[in-house]
Amino acid sequence: MKKILMRVSSLAFLFACVFALQSTNVHATDYTVTCTDGDITAELQEVLDKNRYREGADAVNVTIKPGEYTISENLRIHSNTTINMEGVTITRGSALNDDTTMLRLRREKDWNDAGGYSEYSGGSNITINGGTWDGNAKSGCLIRFGHASGITLNGCTFTNVKDGHEVELGGCKDVTITGCTFTGFTGSWGATTNYEALQLEICNANHFSSYAPYDNTVCKDVTITNCTFTDLQRGVGTHAAVDGKYSTGITISGNTFENILGYAITAINYKDCTIDNNDITNCASGILFRTMDQSHANFYNTGTKCKAVLGTNSSITNNRITIEKVTRGGKTYGNIAYGIQLYGEKLSSAVSKNNNKIVAGDYRVSGVNVSGNTINLNVTGYAIWLQGATKNTIENNTINSNAKKKNKGGNGDGVRLQKSSKNTISNNTITNLKTNGTAKNMIGICIMQKSKDNTVSGNTITKASKYGINVVEGSDGTKLTKNTITKAKKYGINVRKSKKVKIISNTITKAKSYGIMVAEKAVATAKKNKITGCKEKTHTWAGGVIKK
Repeated sequence: MKKILMRVSSLAFLFACVFALQSTNVHATDYTVTCTDGDITAELQEVLDKNRYREGADAVNVTIKPGEYTISENLRIHSNTTINMEGVTITRGSALNDDTTMLRLRREKDWNDAGGYSEYSGGSNITINGGTWDGNAKSGCLIRFGHASGITLNGCTFTNVKDGHEVELGGCKDVTITGCTFTGFTGSWGATTNYEALQLEICNANHFSSYAPYDNTVCKDVTITNCTFTDLQRGVGTHAAVDGKYSTGITISGNTFENILGYAITAINYKDCTIDNNDITNCASGILFRTMDQSHANFYNTGTKCKAVLGTNSSITNNRITIEKVTRGGKTYGNIAYGIQLYGEKLSSAVSKNNNKIVAGDYRVSGVNVSGNTINLNVTGYAIWLQGATKNTIENNTINSNAKKKNKGGNGDGVRLQKSSKNTISNNTITNLKTNGTAKNMIGICIMQKSKDNTVSGNTITKASKYGINVVEGSDGTKLTKNTITKAKKYGINVRKSKKVKIISNTITKAKSYGIMVAEKAVATAKKNKITGCKEKTHTWAGGVIKK
């Protein structure tokens, strides 16, 4: 026997009476849903359809009686709906096809109608409280919304999805996700695949299907707090972008990430973003903040020349990150491991990828503050890695390089800059805990590939197994001031093939070889440095010049 119980709440009735003079349409209706045969599809859908054609402030509050249920068809939800699911588990039934979403917005217009539901007009004011959504090891999202606003997921558990995302939000704003658990990815543990458990995406025809019009609506004003991400391919983030379209107001704070094969957090084309106070442990890589995809495969161009953002006004702060060599399903992470990476590019010529032409332009990442993070790097790789980054600040981070295991690429460096200019690297503490074997070439701070006009000051570097600071390959205009370098296994500071380098007021103690080496036609000004306990204070080679 199946039944649906309905009652009008006294609170809603009082609310309607008090405001009757202002609006005759303001009311809320409570429903309780249960069933006896386990398949709740028909009963729940009937209640969700109660406000299908209702407009304005009308609301439906649905409470599902605690228990375990299955669904045999995908559920459709409407605006102004709350589902309360405390003590409830809903599992994808065997009759529900693979690649079918368990819960999605109902769309009265055709899913591919280019004329409807643009920007954030597809649905609004939807809340899900508590409960578990179980994908039953089948493909297809658990929840998928596009072109929507006012979405709240509170205390929910999402689990057991095969080769897919657990929750997908495309072009959504005013989203709050708090106290939720994302876990139990199954299927192909591809070392470089893109299955974020919680995906925030852009409504682009090449990437986020079934939510036309494809007007490149981005996610904005999304807050993700106090959630747990564990045993997943990836944690949370975005892996596609359109130049000039920026996801804004994204906050990822106070979350826990554990046992992640790939990235814990991926952010592409974010502005006014905060990634703060997250615990990231036993993950293959931590936080990726970028303006474009390194492969260019998921970056789409509007056809106009793009200029660098003057400042993304974003922060990556106070996160605790431990990077390990992670293996899942017989697969090991296939990229270079890192704690935090900032990635962008300056393209001098157009790039074509997947029938998409990216025009020449400046796509470097800028205006990011990376501070107060603690990074434990337990494999070879880089703790903080800048590529194509300009005018960013890396300060007051604590880095422990303890590369016990070999990973693809990297030496266990503390901070590494490539093609990155005008950044400030200051007051970081970098300690190498593993000085031989897999980490025999570890460098405290490495500046290379024409990374010009960077300022490196006030950093403390201890036991680098190669150089304390390395400035090479045309990294002109580098300023090294007031750094403390202790027990470098080779040189305290190494400068090669770079001009106008200033080495001023640094303290270098007990470098095994030279305190300062300037070689291969490099030119550096060195003065007021305190160098003790080294084989030789300064040394030049192959045309290197030290000016006093």
